[in-house]
Amino acid sequence: PISFLWILSYNIGKRVREELNMILRCINNNLCDSLTLNKEYYVIEETSDYYVVIDDSQNETTCKKSRFTIVEDNDLSKKCKATIN
Repeated sequence: PISFLWILSYNIGKRVREELNMILRCINNNLCDSLTLNKEYYVIEETSDYYVVIDDSQNETTCKKSRFTIVEDNDLSKKCKATIN
């Protein structure tokens, strides 16, 4: 049977994923054991040179932008739709 805690954690995780604005794909995991090459990661925070992502261990990790390519940028999509409409 599915436990209450599993349902709660699933719903919280789903809500967090919906609120995050960017998804990245790792293209360089050299000297970084917590990232997997070609895997997608959710961005928690962005600075001019770094992303803070949720890594394979479900921890927040700060990495250089050069390690990733952008897969989906919801903020950019929203701005484009608003401009078109």
